[in-house]
Amino acid sequence: MSIPGINQPLIVVGDTDGLIAILHEEDANHKKAVETVVRLLQHDAQN
Repeated sequence: MSIPGINQPLIVVGDTDGLIAILHEEDANHKKAVETVVRLLQHDAQN
């Protein structure tokens, strides 16, 4: 995924709440966070 006319990868900025949700299965947002990471990786997002 990129901006039309610009051939650069999507850059993603996350926060600690998102990181915790990704890492801890018991977090209320874990499932959504993991789904989001999968979608971003499918679009070759970088951090």
